[in-house]
Amino acid sequence: MSTVNTDMIAAAPPEISIALSLNPTTYHFSNPTPPELCLTMTSNSDKPLTIFTFHKILNPHLALAQRRFIITDLTEAVEVMQTNIKLQRPAFSRMRGHPDEKYYLEIIPGLPTLVSTAFARAHDLPPQPKAIVQRGLELDKDGNETDARRSIFATGVDGLEAGHRYRLDVAPEGL
Repeated sequence: MSTVNTDMIAAAPPEISIALSLNPTTYHFSNPTPPELCLTMTSNSDKPLTIFTFHKILNPHLALAQRRFIITDLTEAVEVMQTNIKLQRPAFSRMRGHPDEKYYLEIIPGLPTLVSTAFARAHDLPPQPKAIVQRGLELDKDGNETDARRSIFATGVDGLEAGHRYRLDVAPEGL
């Protein structure tokens, strides 16, 4: 007869389920407000989890500019080339009250946690159609083309082709 020391058995690691959604699910460039990208997370852990979100999809605004999502043009069956901004910065601080505190997210067991951002470059910049973005231009408030220092690749709906259908997935490096 053998006995098992239950203190030696490792508990299963906690899991977090993440649901992606866009609201609204359709978009037209005549609308100056881009859709909202929402991530809803639920943990099965018995304790709160604190997660560092920099360079991860749990910081969706930054993740959009760093190719942490995969956008597939279903109409042409190709992956959309996206902006990839490289950031250099000093080491992060773990002290409470420090400005870096915004990069830490606490997930409470059983309680859905929501993070969201505009599915575009920013809330205050109207998204631009692909034909304009590919040339590094923007349309001003009167619809005239203007030179802009910007990426020629897509960021969210900014730079997508009107009339096409798209699928949004999480890139493996985004987790």
